[in-house]
Amino acid sequence: MLRERLDEYEAAWNANNFEALGDFYRGDSVFVPPRADIQRGSAAIAAFLEEFITGRGLGAAKWTIQDVIYVTDELVFTIDTVEIEREGQPAATLKDFLLWRKIDGIYYIQYGISNLPA
Repeated sequence: MLRERLDEYEAAWNANNFEALGDFYRGDSVFVPPRADIQRGSAAIAAFLEEFITGRGLGAAKWTIQDVIYVTDELVFTIDTVEIEREGQPAATLKDFLLWRKIDGIYYIQYGISNLPA
């Protein structure tokens, strides 16, 4: 179940499908983005991600899972990278730390922290 959910999340990121990305968060989800205010709730998080990528004229984003750490069957941490194309510059690579929570049999991102290298 988790593997399929991660594959769906990866597909949404790699397609820059921000509406679909919002579906991985819930109303009580929290996302701490790099160099920006904390975002709360699925709609705010999806809007932030879209603005962060498209509003800055950045290119395609490629999400790659690095590690999956099971705390319990209900709580899982993932560590991943998001490589974002930038015209005329090297790609920017963000590192994410996500806490997935299983609710009614479906994994959602409860908390996310993302950062950029210094």
